[in-house]
Amino acid sequence: MSSSNSLGAPGSPEEIEIYAQITPPDSAKSFQDVRDDIDFIKLARAQLVNGGPCFDFEQPLYGFSDGKFQQTGKTFHLLEACTRQPVVLVFGSYTCGIFRRAWPPVHDLWKKYGDRLTFVTVYIAEMHPTDGWETIDNRAEGILFAQPTSFEQREVPAAACARHLNIEMPVVLDPMDNRIAQAYGALPNRLYLIAADGTIAFQGERGPQGYKPEVLEDAIKTILG
Repeated sequence: MSSSNSLGAPGSPEEIEIYAQITPPDSAKSFQDVRDDIDFIKLARAQLVNGGPCFDFEQPLYGFSDGKFQQTGKTFHLLEACTRQPVVLVFGSYTCGIFRRAWPPVHDLWKKYGDRLTFVTVYIAEMHPTDGWETIDNRAEGILFAQPTSFEQREVPAAACARHLNIEMPVVLDPMDNRIAQAYGALPNRLYLIAADGTIAFQGERGPQGYKPEVLEDAIKTILG
């Protein structure tokens, strides 16, 4: 998953060793298994480029308030939202430790710029499900979810994530064909800034190494002038 390593290519011995250290011995899959899996490659390799058009989507909006994570009765349409102000897309899943640990600075950006930008979290396929590549940290923290096979099942870890991280910004769930994540190369996590004309003003590098809220903030400052 290193940003310097092409997907599907053998990882360096150092990289393999690092990921082996975070993987339980009885994990259903290893880093090597996931790295070479065609479905993972599809979700991790972006089809979009900086300056090019975004991938439009429209999905039900979810919100977390009063201890409940539920649909708000509204939908989020990306291109329509862009006509009002630029949009930040935050991709990730609860079983991704980097996404969890990097949430506070992402939340801070939302607090700082939320009056001038629309922030939306896009909840995608689990990076470390119990029936895939598990991590020692997830087991220790009790973050144990199999890969959802229905939209209703995807709501369960998304709700747990919203409660644990106290996600206040709007959330949408990627459909079960994972078309949003596939277009944006969002697995395991990624950050985007979409300009008012619907083009990509900032495409963050693929996580985990490329998931850097501070670099997104530089792009935000540029687009806001």
